Amino acid sequence: MKNKKLTIDSIKNSEKPIFVGDAAFLWQQSGWTWRQYKNLSRWFAHQEWFQGLCAAHERVFHPDSALAGKAELDFLAQQLSWHDAEAPEPEWMDRLPREARTYIRHWHLLTEGFDPLCGCIRLPYAGFEYLLKDWSLASETCQALGIHRLGRIGQLGFLREPSLQYVVKFNHTRLLHVYDTQAIATLIAENCGMLPELARTLEVAALSHDVLTPAGGDSTKLVNRQAFDEDEHFREIFGRDSWQSLQARWELDSGLLDRTVRGEGLLGRILDLADKFYTARDAEAYLNHMPFEDRGHLGYQRVADLVSKYPMVCGIWQTATLQEGRLVIADAPRLVQFLKLRALMFRHLYYHPRSRIFECLVGKGIAKYLYHEGKLTRKELLTQGDDWLEWKISNFLETPLLFNSLRVMQHTRIEEFSDHSAALRRAAQFDGDKSILVVIDRHVNTTKSGIQRFPVLHRGRVAMLSEIYPQAAAEIEAIINIPKTTRLYFFNATEDFGIGRGLRKRIKRILRSLRN
Repeated sequence: MKNKKLTIDSIKNSEKPIFVGDAAFLWQQSGWTWRQYKNLSRWFAHQEWFQGLCAAHERVFHPDSALAGKAELDFLAQQLSWHDAEAPEPEWMDRLPREARTYIRHWHLLTEGFDPLCGCIRLPYAGFEYLLKDWSLASETCQALGIHRLGRIGQLGFLREPSLQYVVKFNHTRLLHVYDTQAIATLIAENCGMLPELARTLEVAALSHDVLTPAGGDSTKLVNRQAFDEDEHFREIFGRDSWQSLQARWELDSGLLDRTVRGEGLLGRILDLADKFYTARDAEAYLNHMPFEDRGHLGYQRVADLVSKYPMVCGIWQTATLQEGRLVIADAPRLVQFLKLRALMFRHLYYHPRSRIFECLVGKGIAKYLYHEGKLTRKELLTQGDDWLEWKISNFLETPLLFNSLRVMQHTRIEEFSDHSAALRRAAQFDGDKSILVVIDRHVNTTKSGIQRFPVLHRGRVAMLSEIYPQAAAEIEAIINIPKTTRLYFFNATEDFGIGRGLRKRIKRILRSLRN
């Protein structure tokens, strides 16, 4: 008999963690209130079996104590941790309220029942938390391919909040992204009834698809897009001795893995969908990090309103299914909202002019100059992290606290152009101004809206989203399209950086040499 598909509701309604492959999935529980703990403590006080258990261990609990309720739960969780793992749960577990049983089982998983590769991670707007197992294919892949290096690389590179006042850095890492991708891919593979050998390949692909991300993340790829194209260079990992050992131990197909990372075939489609769940974590970070005084602008409100109206907007993983060997989405309206959220993130964060201020100065500016001068190499960028890159740039400019000084850029001015030649002429007008640094950002829009990537199942037939919901598809396209592709950033070196005249001249000369 085929297992029931995993959904947000099935994870929510399960009292026990759900184990799939190298992952354990749990409902993202909200914290207990003070009143709930107090009521539970009073309930415990009237349970003879609980009082007997307390007496046997010489423990006394008071309903009026500050930790009432939680202290009793932690005590029972400790009792469970001492229980024989191979034996059935203690009979008192069945006497507990459902919420208490779930709390204790989750506590046990996090402390005694699981050797985690990573802590319990909540994926926003997707309906679950998860852990990845240590001593597993996942952990061996991370160890063999050096994937933990991605923990020193920010997921959003040198992008910053589009704040009018502050340069706010995002904290989530590329390592967290590949963990998220693996979790989503695991759920989809399970629901599709995928063969174990294919599921293993998908798991390795999810964890390793960004292994060649350079220090500085996507911002640093701007120095040479071809050299840092992760998909095109992915086969480089097959020359490593550590890969040979991993491949032999787990019987992995390197050709299939390469095609999967490139987005080819069924596994490639699943990986492509799972990879796009960066939208979930980026959206939460965008909303949480925005300074309070900037939360009234249109972009913030549009993203906040969407996730408020559709709190499980990233739950499309549960609707991914197979139809005649093709991956299709069985809930077209939910896909519309997911792709709309993604498009809003491109418009109001990834491509927003103020978000890219720092990225253009560092990635398209100083880092690009160092790379082309041979002072920064591809090998270094593929073995180091963000902190090293910041040190390298600060050391080159002989300004140790350079990045600490780039916190407020309220004097920076931005001008947008449809014609690149006009932008170049405008930039040249400031060549003689010693206090103004000009950076040109020529945006190449290679991002697709996704409306032609994922077929949907609608009224028993498979069709593209644009065919089923043409108006919604057109709206998504309009959001993600950026009409003016060239921007000029005018930095006031005196007001924003507070750097000396000699360093200003040096940076100005570097930036001018990179114009194209």
